[in-house]
This record gives sequence, structure tokens and C-alpha cells, in this order.
Amino acid sequence: MTVATNRANSTNSGAFATSRRGGLTPQEVQMARDMRAKGRGWQTIANVMGRCRDDLQGLEAANDQGLLVGGPQARPFVWTNEKLAASERLYREGHGAHTIALAVDCDMRTAETRYSFLRRRVTR
Repeated sequence: MTVATNRANSTNSGAFATSRRGGLTPQEVQMARDMRAKGRGWQTIANVMGRCRDDLQGLEAANDQGLLVGGPQARPFVWTNEKLAASERLYREGHGAHTIALAVDCDMRTAETRYSFLRRRVTR
């Protein structure tokens, strides 16, 4: 028995037969969001991306809960005693904010704030 399809040739698209299942990468999430913003339907997005429609429709539920509105949120950086000591040691050795950021694994803005604090504290 043959199943009727609205596709002319199933070997050309094969989206339903080869759809990957599982979590979406951040690039796929962004691509799906962009396509939804242009008014594309879930099935169209699934066909273009080669994904299962159910996986993509999970984005809508996540968006309803406010999880995707601003995109993934970065975790706030927490200064531990070890990181504070390492930043102070690096400052005393003459290193700058960039080295502090690399050593304690924080962003440049946080490292520059710490560097400025250390510079003010030492000059007083």
C-alpha cells in the first residue's frame, strides 16, 4: 500500500525521513525565531531546518513562559576568595584587566571594574 503525499518526489526533500531529533543548538533556535518573526509556519521551519516539527514547536511553549524573550541569560559572575586573591596577585605582578579576565574566567567589564578597584585601593 502506498501513502499519498503532496510532494512530487520524496527523494529530493526527505525531510520527514531524515529529521534529527533532540535538543536544538543556539543557532537553530535563533534561525527558528527569525523565521517565526517573518511569519513562517512551524512545518515550513521544520522542512527548511530538517528538524522534527514537534521539537521546534517546543520553542513556542518556552517562549510563552518567557524563556526565549531575551535569549539565554548569562550567569552572573561570582567573586570567590580564590578569584579575589588571584586578581590581586596578578595586579601586583603588573598584569592588566585582560589577564585578570582570562585567569579568573570573567568578562572584560567585570575584570576592568576589579582592576579599577585594585588601582584605587593601592593608590590611596
